[in-house]
Amino acid sequence: MIVPFVAIQLFIAPDYYVDFLGAPWSIHIHVITVTAWYVLLISQPYLIAKERYFNHRTVGIIGFAIAGGVGFTALSMLPNTVGFGRFVEATPGGLGGFTPEFFYAIAISEFFLAIAFLFAVYQAIIHRKSKQDHATWLVSTAFIIMFPAIGRGVQNASILINGFETEQFFTKIIVIPSVISTTIIIGLTIAIAARHSMLRHPAIRLAVLVNLIPLITQCFPGLIEPVSDFVKAVFTLRFEGTRF
Repeated sequence: MIVPFVAIQLFIAPDYYVDFLGAPWSIHIHVITVTAWYVLLISQPYLIAKERYFNHRTVGIIGFAIAGGVGFTALSMLPNTVGFGRFVEATPGGLGGFTPEFFYAIAISEFFLAIAFLFAVYQAIIHRKSKQDHATWLVSTAFIIMFPAIGRGVQNASILINGFETEQFFTKIIVIPSVISTTIIIGLTIAIAARHSMLRHPAIRLAVLVNLIPLITQCFPGLIEPVSDFVKAVFTLRFEGTRF
């Protein structure tokens, strides 16, 4: 669990820690809850190994409250993502080569990632008497919530390398970073699951499948167009001109 935790911290660093003071409170709260969740995933196996079962259960109760914070803070930021899409609709080219569909794809992807995360936590709760199932569902959450951090980190690196005005914007700034990000996350998921004989568990299958959603929606923007109005209706903010 240290591996995915270190990975997201490294990839999110240029997007978050470099501009730490300029980040809104919603981002701070989300990053804090996600970090706390990874700390819990690292500490719980240690407590079990040391046979400190009472501490394990106590931390677990607190942890499930943190899990709610991770899921709901992720969902609470989706209207802002849709706001960027609406801004680009009103101001074509206002954010370089990014199209409204890109932001709607992000909103859809992160919605499913958040729901999958909460579902995995729920499964961990109801299977708490089965040590292997309980642990595997919790392990899967580490990979389900990686994409926002990994995706932003890889995309920022691509923008730094290729520039924001590259003629192959869609390929170099959207498609290639999506492929790299998905490969990193699914690769880590499979490698760690294989190491601990968890590959066939439904929790790992869920983690792999849900991480394909960002890749599909971002690389095939035509799939988003039919549901764009629905996305704007569900996740929206008051929008006037360039203010959202």
